[in-house]
Amino acid sequence: MYIKALYQNNKNIIDELCTYTAFTDIEFNPKKSINCQAKTCAILVSLIKKNKIEEALGSKERFIEMVYPRVIVQSGLF
Repeated sequence: MYIKALYQNNKNIIDELCTYTAFTDIEFNPKKSINCQAKTCAILVSLIKKNKIEEALGSKERFIEMVYPRVIVQSGLF
């Protein structure tokens, strides 16, 4: 939801974010929170640079499929 709101309403911020290649959040503590603004910015910029932002924001299900794909690991033969 934050990515969608940011993308739709803040062109100047998006342009600025797209000038960076890495993000960090020194205040993030996974023991206290599940949200990380740095991760949100990284996902947003990645989708924009891959020209996939509109597709990803098309639906919640599509966003999850694109950003958090299920990885199938093939087990060994032996």
